[in-house]
Amino acid sequence: MKINDIITESISFDVSTIDDKYIQSVGGRKEVDCDICDGKGENTYRNHPNQGGDTYTEPCGLCNGTGKLDRFVPDGPTLNLSNGNAFDLLRHLGLQDDEYTGHVAAKDLPALRRRLIKMLNSEKDQSAMTKDTTDTQGDMGATNTQGNVTSIGRQGARMVDMGRTPEQVKRYAKVMLDMVEYAMKGDHIISWG
Repeated sequence: MKINDIITESISFDVSTIDDKYIQSVGGRKEVDCDICDGKGENTYRNHPNQGGDTYTEPCGLCNGTGKLDRFVPDGPTLNLSNGNAFDLLRHLGLQDDEYTGHVAAKDLPALRRRLIKMLNSEKDQSAMTKDTTDTQGDMGATNTQGNVTSIGRQGARMVDMGRTPEQVKRYAKVMLDMVEYAMKGDHIISWG
């Protein structure tokens, strides 16, 4: 299983077309290698050591053993970010913020291109987008565990935010700039959702 199958809380940016009713990504359906079996058509498994530890293969359940899938594949560059990173990028670029969907019209792409070039070449601009790693958890407290044994420990869930490095910010800006330049060549737009 790929990480993209697990993480679904995100916003994707891509090159799109727009008409009176719809925004549609630029691209088309293509036959691609299966995500699960990497195009082999089968998966190899290993039994638990208590059951002999031997390996066996089975046909892939996603592609039904063909190794191929019919998927939509975008023609231009794409960028997929967590909701928090996407909203911060949108705010930093002066675009619509806190909306899960939106677009930049073709006529506004040159201005966006200038902002992205500035972002790529300005350490001050990049540092405004960086974020330190944080690790938070509830207060210390006493809890009853098995039986009547009391233990002392942190209460509640642990939240780790991995932050955002200057290298990440540069990568976001570079991919977005590639997207804008691709869109400008074809009179397209940039959309997210």
